[in-house]
Amino acid sequence: MEDNYPIEAFHRTNVIIWMAVVVTVIVLSIIVFVIENMNVFIPVKGAAQISQIIFFIAVVLAFAILFLKRSFFLPGKIVNKLPDEPVTDKINRCLILIRKNYIIVWALGEAICLLGIVNYILTVDRQYFLVFAVVSLYSILINIPRIALARNCMELIREAN
Repeated sequence: MEDNYPIEAFHRTNVIIWMAVVVTVIVLSIIVFVIENMNVFIPVKGAAQISQIIFFIAVVLAFAILFLKRSFFLPGKIVNKLPDEPVTDKINRCLILIRKNYIIVWALGEAICLLGIVNYILTVDRQYFLVFAVVSLYSILINIPRIALARNCMELIREAN
């Protein structure tokens, strides 16, 4: 397995994807600040209720990220989800599952930033957008890809077989 797909290459790819997500959130935040200086938007009447709904959705997403971090990234749980097959296939499936879990969590973090942009367009409230952007960035940063997770999973697979 490691000859065909080195764990370092797997980790490097995860870090590249993670960096792309972080940069996207930063660029989206910069775009909001540029747009704000142009005074393009006018607050929508009755946007307070919509803003509360958007904020509630963002809070739910933030808690979902914390929950998923606790359940998606435990080596024992990851290995237990894998079907019974040869070691190399099991390791491949494990790495695919780890990457999928990371991408799900990062996408949820990015969604918080996108909700913040929608909220900003409706309310033109920069301070409220800052809350969304910080929560989004924090949720992505705490889920930085860790090579130790993949190594621990590989060790568990090898020990079980």
